Amino acid sequence: MVNQELINWIKGQQREGHNLKQIADYLIRQGYNQNDVEQAINIASNQNVQNNVPSETKPKNHLLIIIVSVVVLCLICGGIFFLIHKDSFDNSKVNIKVNLNQDNTSKKVTVSTSSVPNKGCTFSSDCSGGLYCLEGVCTTIDDFFTNHVACCEEGMLVGGVSECDLVKQHTERIESCSQFPCKNCEKETQVCVSSNNDNIFVAYCSECLNRFDCKTGFICDKGRCVSG
Repeated sequence: MVNQELINWIKGQQREGHNLKQIADYLIRQGYNQNDVEQAINIASNQNVQNNVPSETKPKNHLLIIIVSVVVLCLICGGIFFLIHKDSFDNSKVNIKVNLNQDNTSKKVTVSTSSVPNKGCTFSSDCSGGLYCLEGVCTTIDDFFTNHVACCEEGMLVGGVSECDLVKQHTERIESCSQFPCKNCEKETQVCVSSNNDNIFVAYCSECLNRFDCKTGFICDKGRCVSG
């Protein structure tokens, strides 16, 4: 049986602009069962759809007639214009095709892989292509905050610079960690953790700082309470 509190939390995240994939991935990372997550998301989505059904769905006939008439008129005008200028279009197609063939013979396509994260690192020096080692993974700070909820403390200074200003350089969305559930933690909600390793600063919501933050049978591994 899916917890109603979890359904309500999912509906709240949807209202704040999070999409369903982000919500599902986040809950699964927190230790929730995938089937429970999918069922809760389906229930929350159906309830949102029911709440948003308009009370008056019958279209106005005269407005529909006007729209159809405008569309038909545009199609007729477009057909007449095409017939009149058909020869010009054919010549343009020939010129474009020739130009494309010339361009294709002189250009080479290169694919950049610098944004692809390389798993497994201890220091940023273990990473390449301008990536940094954050929570044991080579990634960019922008991508890190895509998968971690950004947070900060007002008034906190880091090297004379506002902690929130540093976080805002990479994300416009800063949350209070207390609103995010922490299934296997003693405190039940997440806390804001600041890290300044290898001259790279991040502040993000984390489940734990040490094993005492986790419930019995769980240990703290890279900011997450995992079965131990």
